[in-house]
Amino acid sequence: MLEVKDLTLENLDDVLEICSFNRPAGEIIDKGREFRAKWLTNMLERYGSCTKIAYFNEKPVAQILYYPEEAMQYIRNRRKDVIHIQCVYNAFQELQGLGAGAALVNELIADCKEGPEILEGRTCNFLVGYPFPSTEGITLDKFYPKMGFKQGQDEFYLEIAGKYSPRKTSKYTPLPEDKNSVV
Repeated sequence: MLEVKDLTLENLDDVLEICSFNRPAGEIIDKGREFRAKWLTNMLERYGSCTKIAYFNEKPVAQILYYPEEAMQYIRNRRKDVIHIQCVYNAFQELQGLGAGAALVNELIADCKEGPEILEGRTCNFLVGYPFPSTEGITLDKFYPKMGFKQGQDEFYLEIAGKYSPRKTSKYTPLPEDKNSVV
C-alpha cells in the first residue's frame, strides 16, 4: 500500500534514510545527514513542509523536495509564487515503477492548486524542475514530461494557476583581467 505524507519533525529521519540509502556509513555521510537535517528543520520552521515522503507498506521509499523559488537566495530574478522541485527520488530500485514518484508529484500539484502552506496559502503559478544526470531509475528529463510538464527555458514547468514565464537570466561577460583565469 502506497501512502504520501508531508515532512514533519517526527518523520525527518525518514527523509534522511531515503537520501542516504545504499551509501556507505562514515563521517562524510554523517555530516551530510546532519547538515540536511538542520536545513530541513530550518525550512520547516520558516516555510512549512518542503518535502513529501512516499511510504510503501509503511516503509519510507521515495521523496520529493521542493521550495518556493523566492527562498533560493543564490539566484537572481526569483519568480513569485513559483515552486521549484529540487528532486524526486526513489531510493529502492525494486520499488521503482510502482507509482511512488507520480504519487508524490500529484500530491504536490493538488497542494499547489489549493494554496500550499509553503506559499502562505497563495496558489502556485507554476512548478519548475531542473533535470540532472542520474544513473538510478528513470531520469527526470523523461519523468517530468510523463507527469505533464513541458520544456521551458532550461527547465521543465507545469502551469497551475498562472502562465509560465522563464526566469530572466543575466549574460556573463568576463572582465579583461579574468582572461586565462579560473573565476
